[in-house]
Amino acid sequence: MFSSGYLQITITDHAKVVVRANGETHELVVDLVAGSITSDHVYTGHGFPPFTYNELLQASRLAAKDPRFKDSISRRSLNLSEVTCLPFTMGWFGENVTKRSVKVSCFYRGGTINIFARPVEGISILVDVESMQIIQYTDRYTVPLPGAAGTNFRSWPDAAPCNGSGTGLVISGHEVRWANWVFHVAFNTRAGLIISTASVFDAGRGKFRRVLYRGHVSETFVPYMDPAREWYFRTFMDIGEFGFGRSADSLVPLTDCPGNAVYMDGDMAGADGQAQRVPRAICIFERSSGDVAWRHTEIGVPGRVIRNGEPEVNLVVRMVATVGNYDYVLDWEFKQSGSIKVGLSVILDVP
Repeated sequence: MFSSGYLQITITDHAKVVVRANGETHELVVDLVAGSITSDHVYTGHGFPPFTYNELLQASRLAAKDPRFKDSISRRSLNLSEVTCLPFTMGWFGENVTKRSVKVSCFYRGGTINIFARPVEGISILVDVESMQIIQYTDRYTVPLPGAAGTNFRSWPDAAPCNGSGTGLVISGHEVRWANWVFHVAFNTRAGLIISTASVFDAGRGKFRRVLYRGHVSETFVPYMDPAREWYFRTFMDIGEFGFGRSADSLVPLTDCPGNAVYMDGDMAGADGQAQRVPRAICIFERSSGDVAWRHTEIGVPGRVIRNGEPEVNLVVRMVATVGNYDYVLDWEFKQSGSIKVGLSVILDVP
């Protein structure tokens, strides 16, 4: 609380918190200043809170302890120590969903580090995440594993780094100023990179003009469209179910970003409410596009040929999120023309 003349102002700081406990979903409002809960609402609608990484990790380890799974792997003449199991979220197909469940699929690492290249087909494992138990196990058929040859991914030692042109930008906290742009960069668990209050300088008016209040990727939908029992449920929503923030990678200089890049850490709330940090979650750099921003050749001046112009140089704000075998590269590209280009590309570990 502070006073301004005759006016007393009380500053409050609240946070919305979703808690899953005893089979119920609680939506809380927490007063961070007083350290108290001001509202507790039990959610009874459709859907459940996203899985935490700790829940997914525990679910992935259940299969290796199950006698049925051990027998399935033995009958395929595979080495259990070379098997990696991963929990996959499931789409909704009209059924009455009463449990927070995942389906676990397994892969064979033998001879490759690219685990997604060698799926162990025919096995379907349903896990109740609340009780952390396998509630359904089926082994329908056996097929030969795909070969391991040629599946490893490795970069060439002399791979060229990303191009860069300079470092003509100013960063103050999370505010970025560059050329005729000023904007704010943020980061959270679900969306990852967030751009807000972006303004471009309007030379005609002599002041900045707001062009974007808040922008981020809302969702990515990945339906595999395979009707097989072991595949039909793979209709992932990678942001809502896994989160671009939680899936964010630490960027590798000269691979993910050019040598002129400036890096920002990504801070977010973890599953336990404590702060978590992803080092180098965001990079910001100037990039020459190879295009012409403007040019003109003037021959109307007697005795002279005047050529002038400028190359297009843009500012890129980048993050990378890895969800399973998908690496999402998200670029916000600010152009001096006043436009913003948003690009989301996907690099597949298994094409």
